[in-house]
Amino acid sequence: MGRKVNIEIRVTTSGAVLSWEVFLENTNSSSKLKNWIYNSTSKYFYKTLDDFEIDDELIDVYAGCEGKLGGFMTCTVLLDQKIQEKKVICKNTDKNYAHESF
Repeated sequence: MGRKVNIEIRVTTSGAVLSWEVFLENTNSSSKLKNWIYNSTSKYFYKTLDDFEIDDELIDVYAGCEGKLGGFMTCTVLLDQKIQEKKVICKNTDKNYAHESF
């Protein structure tokens, strides 16, 4: 039996990132997060998921991006409104999705 948690993921990019995507739990297309909102004051995209059920003790976050050399993206994860110390960081040149468990 899993547990429910409120999740917020914030995405920032640097350099020439042309596209990016974030997944929860696995990289199946059904796990891709869509419909991001842009915070123009703080300059990041964010997605909130209230009462998200986690199958086990940890939630897995995967991120990938494409663009020109030197670009990268950073995902900051908040669980129940608490910013997590680890971040998911992906470079445009990475061949696999960046991954962290929270």
